[in-house]
Amino acid sequence: MNTRRKTEDRRLKLIAHYQLLTFLFLVLPLLSLAQTPDSTSDDEKNNLLEQQASNTDAQGESYEYVEELASTLRSHPINLDNATEDDLQQLIDLGLLSDLQIESLLAYRKHFGKFLSIYELQAIPYWDINTINQVLPYVRVTNDLSKLNIRTRELAFGGDYMLLLRAQQYLETARGFSPIDTAANDTNRYLGSPQKIYLRFRYSYGTKISYGFTAKKDAGEEFFQGTQPKGFDFYSYHFFVRGNKFLKTLALGDYTLNFGQGLVMWGGFGIGKSAEVLAVKKGGRIIKPYTSSTEFNFFRGAALSFGTKHLTVSPFFSYQKLDANVSFIDSVSDEIIITSFGGDGYHRTYSELGNKDVTAQTTYGGNIRYLTRNFSVGATSIRNSLNVAEVMQRVYPYNQFALNSAVMTNQSIDYSWRISNLQLFGEAAISGNGGRAVVQGVQMSLNPKSDLSMVYRNYSKEYLAPFSQAFAESNTPNNERGVYAGLQVRPSRFFVVDGYADLFTHNWLDYQVSAPSFGTDFFMQITYKPSKTVELYVRFRDKEKEVNTSDASAVIDYIIPQHKQNLRFNISYKVNQLISVDSRVEGVRFNENNAAYNHGILFLQDVNFKKSGVPVSITARYSIFDTDSYDTRIYAFENDVLYSYSIPAFQGKGIRYYILIRYTANKHLDFWLRFAQTAYLNQSDIGSGLDLINSNHKSEVKAEMRFRF
Repeated sequence: MNTRRKTEDRRLKLIAHYQLLTFLFLVLPLLSLAQTPDSTSDDEKNNLLEQQASNTDAQGESYEYVEELASTLRSHPINLDNATEDDLQQLIDLGLLSDLQIESLLAYRKHFGKFLSIYELQAIPYWDINTINQVLPYVRVTNDLSKLNIRTRELAFGGDYMLLLRAQQYLETARGFSPIDTAANDTNRYLGSPQKIYLRFRYSYGTKISYGFTAKKDAGEEFFQGTQPKGFDFYSYHFFVRGNKFLKTLALGDYTLNFGQGLVMWGGFGIGKSAEVLAVKKGGRIIKPYTSSTEFNFFRGAALSFGTKHLTVSPFFSYQKLDANVSFIDSVSDEIIITSFGGDGYHRTYSELGNKDVTAQTTYGGNIRYLTRNFSVGATSIRNSLNVAEVMQRVYPYNQFALNSAVMTNQSIDYSWRISNLQLFGEAAISGNGGRAVVQGVQMSLNPKSDLSMVYRNYSKEYLAPFSQAFAESNTPNNERGVYAGLQVRPSRFFVVDGYADLFTHNWLDYQVSAPSFGTDFFMQITYKPSKTVELYVRFRDKEKEVNTSDASAVIDYIIPQHKQNLRFNISYKVNQLISVDSRVEGVRFNENNAAYNHGILFLQDVNFKKSGVPVSITARYSIFDTDSYDTRIYAFENDVLYSYSIPAFQGKGIRYYILIRYTANKHLDFWLRFAQTAYLNQSDIGSGLDLINSNHKSEVKAEMRFRF
């Protein structure tokens, strides 16, 4: 009786939440549309990075670098009157421009001279009003030449200093932080406290020079005691200089590298299938400082670019300690055999500490590039080695071509060629074991109101590249062949239609796929923006692929079709200069082998309070979700404190809400405070193992301070 009453109470509570969110979703838009429209600020442009993160499901490099670059360029905009191609590459790093648009700007400036005003951008071919609105916060037009010749002392000490401190913690006690139970022989616990602490210092003079350090302690790791006598578990440091002529770039300490189309080397912002259907070509600067708190996917050592106007050489060297899982240690020769390396950066227990810095990775190589106004070609070669005797992964039929050597090599040739309104690009690569990979793409402007992008890739099952991040359906470019086509049409100044189709095959086995398989992925989004204060879009995605049957009674694994569809409706509107609201409803359905569909649905409502000149801004969200299974989970990007992001997966039944407050005390000091909680209506505990919480809700608090001087 009590169980039935509790179930009924939860059902009524969920219905009440649905009714509340339905009111917010339907009524607030009507109220906002009834207001007198005001001029919009730069909020839409500032939220661009959040949209990119949501579209890519947090793949690729941490967004700390991207957000930091955007912040730097807002404070020190690029002067379009004297910007070089390398300067403008930073706008590619932000995902705002393409190579075609940069080349078009440089050609326009060469032909007509310096810009008379920022409004002249409308005359540049391939620059539409949406592109111009996105780049405006990061560029300027001025005849001021004072910044062209900067004295060394000014460059080294006259810039901006920043010190940032963040602390966060889950309020509920996880099993790993609870008292040990010796009677039940339950003694495995985390060694440290439940707080996660992040410290960062950086000096920068625009984007010309940067140096600083990052330090991080994860929840459960000790701090200035026991196994961590040096304080933080992870330290990162960098020194970075951008030159102008012969020495183009110098990076010491931690850095990332971007070569070609990512078949051999890519550590930048991930480019893949997303709502940005035309963004399929990789680009941006080759060498970038690493300032993230992520404990892997970077190099430690030195890298530089030097050369002439048409020829650039970029050598690098890196040596760093890595975590690894040890399989065997020879007691005579002390040789080590490992099963995997890299890890997740956690060192909270003695078991995890046993994997810390087990091996060292030495990587060196470089890229040489020849470029003219419309054409560039480059060659890349790298060698990567681990100081272990052997990498011995457990062999299954699907992974028999996976990494099993302590030494890896890769070479590639890439190119980019602009022919009128056509941009061709591609890369061909080979790995030390003979594996091959090819990616070839094209971007073209069909007419003033439509653009097309296409990508063909063919990655052999033998191809191995530990630092690759190329265009692919899978996480890594191997065992895949596919064709992608993306189209954007702008039928009027109010409407934009985006869509893509991707057909792919895997010619060998894959994880949980015991036969060659085939898949399709279709996407369409219609965006309507009738004014500067209102924008809405409808998004649909249909994806089908083949996986092993989930039938436990099957004698052998056989593949079956798996089908998933997502439908999203989103509306954003600015009520007045103080308040803006965003509403979204997203549904998903999923089935296997043409069985009955599982379903999921998510409602969310955002309310933002922000006004220029007011020191306090507030962002709040309330969400309701109801999904049948893990396969019908739904992702949604959330605003977070500076240089942090959150993309939770909504699974099960429940509610989630958060509130984020920013207070600017003065031009030097900012504070952020964020509280978020997820409450489940269909479960009594959350997590597993040492992360198990005996509660139906999970709450997190973050506090951050930034001091600039």
